Amino acid sequence: MEEITAFIKGAICDDQCLGRCLYIHGVPGTGKTMSVLSVMRNLKSEVDAGSTRPYCFVEVNGLKLASPENIYRVIYEALTGHRVGWKKALQLLNERFSNGKKIGKEDDRPCILLIDELDLLVTRNQSVLYNILDWPTKPYSKLIVIGIANTMDLPEKLLPRISSRMGIQRLCFGPYNYQQLQEIISSRLKGINAFEKQAVEFASRKVAAVSGDARRALEICRRAAEIADYRIKQQISTVNSSTVKDIVTIAEVDAAIQEMFQAPHVQVMKSCSKLSKIFLTAMVYELYKTGMGETTFEKLATTISCLCTSNGEAFPGWDTLLKVGCNLGECRIILCESGDRHRLQKLQLNFPSDDVGFALKDSKDLPWLAKYL
Repeated sequence: MEEITAFIKGAICDDQCLGRCLYIHGVPGTGKTMSVLSVMRNLKSEVDAGSTRPYCFVEVNGLKLASPENIYRVIYEALTGHRVGWKKALQLLNERFSNGKKIGKEDDRPCILLIDELDLLVTRNQSVLYNILDWPTKPYSKLIVIGIANTMDLPEKLLPRISSRMGIQRLCFGPYNYQQLQEIISSRLKGINAFEKQAVEFASRKVAAVSGDARRALEICRRAAEIADYRIKQQISTVNSSTVKDIVTIAEVDAAIQEMFQAPHVQVMKSCSKLSKIFLTAMVYELYKTGMGETTFEKLATTISCLCTSNGEAFPGWDTLLKVGCNLGECRIILCESGDRHRLQKLQLNFPSDDVGFALKDSKDLPWLAKYL
């Protein structure tokens, strides 16, 4: 958070804010967005105290946009309070950031634009990203752009004219280790004696071994609390309430983990064929590399070929892979786009990738899968 704070403070203290872009990347559930929003809350307190220069803050989530172009409309409405179509909004924003024309009451203040799920703004000609990342380079635009996405190499996948505007300022959020997860859970439970210390540590270690996703750790604790609540109510109705242990134990956390990771779909993945396991592993690996929620059969087949070659497995061929994909689709482990465009058919996982990791990491017949999960 210190790096984010330093970046923003350095930008808003610079009257021109020339070329200020920060790209934050990392696996899901590692606190990227939460950290930026926490910094913004701290800065707002400093502004209220008069120790930091006032600014305006606009937050946009790519998942909430009907189309990438709608971001212009959202930004314009946030700055002015008025609604217009995206084409008109683009025109007015160009005049504001490129030519210095005033469109709102706070135009003299620096504008911090936070774009979550930045990769969802990528279009065929990449014009949306180009416009947004070009604005900070204009004299006196006073625009600071912070982009967040899961994929590390998004800038390298963009056209040179766009990647050059993203600059070299990047910040990587790695998966949480068990101590960090334990601290996150404990902070949520501060002042509440609801969990055994060993139970929190157990949940943290289990999640850290699979994904390091804080959201998954918190979800396990939430479910463990529900299981404990049910157990306590049952015991109170049958025995003396003074003998009931009214705290979440390791047993409840383990039950929540078993429920989450021993679900039917996890068991299906554990017991599927070697080729199906390679297919799913390649899919997790491909989606992680790209930071996207879906891929095509053609891209996935290329990744499977690379994994097979690197680990001494024979590539099964396109026809066999199609059959494997169809079988996994019939089990609803993956979702397949309907139609007969086999090579360009879109595929996505129907469950979180860490469920796949949990199911396949300890595969005895294919131990090398763990490297890619």
